[in-house]
Amino acid sequence: MIRMLPLLLTFLSLSLQAAETMDPLQFFEKVRGNYVILIAGTQVPKEDNKLGYVTVESEEGLIVLPYCHKTGGVCDPGFRSFPTHQTEIIVESYEPNDTQYTLTVTDADGSRKYVWEERNGVIHFLDESYTLASGEAFPLEFIMEKKQPVPPIP
Repeated sequence: MIRMLPLLLTFLSLSLQAAETMDPLQFFEKVRGNYVILIAGTQVPKEDNKLGYVTVESEEGLIVLPYCHKTGGVCDPGFRSFPTHQTEIIVESYEPNDTQYTLTVTDADGSRKYVWEERNGVIHFLDESYTLASGEAFPLEFIMEKKQPVPPIP
């Protein structure tokens, strides 16, 4: 057992890197693009709600992921704003193809936390305190893939 301890410690150090902070503009530049939503909450979204996107401006990142509640009738276009001066991003890498970004936005209303995790090309985005217009709050997860750009026609 003692002989295996160095091997175990090496494995652990390779599997879990120390958490680091990341500049919000750098994060949003990295993930900018269009996404196909595979799962929204616990369901497959309808065709008109399957596309989301991430964009960045000089002082703000924006994640847009539409969501329609499973009971029907309530649909949200899903705009989430991340002002760079109010957003902290913590990065944790677990393996070469598994990185988690924890985004915390702090403003006059308090803090909101989101998790963006990349696992082998699949993105998991968690809005930890999503709130419906009715006031009902719950964690809302999206599973999605980055949409590949269509090559230009020659």
